[in-house]
Amino acid sequence: MFHADLFASGMKLLLSSADYLQIERFSRILFVAGIQSQVRKARAGGASAKPASGAELWVENERDYRDAVKLFTEAAPLPLPT
Repeated sequence: MFHADLFASGMKLLLSSADYLQIERFSRILFVAGIQSQVRKARAGGASAKPASGAELWVENERDYRDAVKLFTEAAPLPLPT
């Protein structure tokens, strides 16, 4: 799921997934492309009593956000790094 939330520090939420390892792989793709990112544990949603699971991928520099989105939306299917 793609997000356009703006975080107070200028970071933008790019992806969230229940699959933590998938988010880690996407973070490595951004790293290879020269885009700094952070992987964070997913936030609990709403009034749910359940703890959050999965992860979020945040782009550290708002100026890199558009390039990060292009990597995942315009490119041919990318092999995921292992």
